[in-house]
Amino acid sequence: MPKTDIRSYWSSGDLIFYEKGHRADEDYHVLEIADGEVIVGNADNDVDFIVYLGAADQYVKFDCGTAAVSFAKVDVTITGDLTAGGLAIAGAAVTINDAGADLDFRVESDNLAYALYLDGGKDSL
Repeated sequence: MPKTDIRSYWSSGDLIFYEKGHRADEDYHVLEIADGEVIVGNADNDVDFIVYLGAADQYVKFDCGTAAVSFAKVDVTITGDLTAGGLAIAGAAVTINDAGADLDFRVESDNLAYALYLDGGKDSL
């Protein structure tokens, strides 16, 4: 892990950890605790946030550079509704591609890569 010059300051109830930039007016917030929130990074930098869960290979990672969340050896339980991209899970219903984009959908089985295949452009199963 590369060495960085992390500094901190306390201002009107907020605790801020930051890294000095290359210019005198350039500070990148790394971690901020303010107004009942914990904020990691800011719009000016690419700070990843990783939560380790008992083992070095078991974690949840928030990648600020790609805006992705990844899970390693973690079971994920979602309570409530989930909407991501063209997928919506609400109650007992699963809706895929509600906007009607030209997207294909495929379900794999143990032995077949295309056990179920929907061609979005041809509207055929």
